Order: sequence, then structure tokens, then C-alpha cells
Amino acid sequence: MFLFKENLMAFTTRDLWFLFFLLMFGFSSYAQQSAPALRNNQLKFSPIKLIDPINPGLELSYERRYAKQFSTQLSVAYLKDFFNTTP
Repeated sequence: MFLFKENLMAFTTRDLWFLFFLLMFGFSSYAQQSAPALRNNQLKFSPIKLIDPINPGLELSYERRYAKQFSTQLSVAYLKDFFNTTP
């Protein structure tokens, strides 16, 4: 038990708050209930990412629905300024 207290003291208060909010965010996030998803697998494309002034590029996403309220999304982006929008 004393080892745990010594290791806990190595963390700053900011680190502990960050860990607390990170854990609470995981418990409070879930998919939307109002719009029924008809498919278990979805491919998504982000056209606005092409003209993004900060990080332009192509972004493709895959979302897998596990249950009525839970899903996981994986995104892949190729960052390239196709239209020379960055200064």
C-alpha cells in the first residue's frame, strides 16, 4: 500500500485531473439514440478536409456498429495541399 502512495505522489495534480476526465469521458460517450443506423459497417469520406486551411488532405473513415448504442470509428488521412489553400 505504501508503494502505491509513493507512486501516486509522482503524478502532479494536473496529471490526475487529466486522467480523471479521460476516464469519465469514456464512460459518458455513446452513439446517438434518435437516428437509427441501418448498417453495421459504414465508409465515410470528408470532402471539407480538402479545403481545410490548417491540415488539408484526404480523409477516409470506417465505422463498425457493435450494438444499438456502441460503435468504433477508424480514420485514415493523407495530408497534402491539393489546391494550395495554405498560406
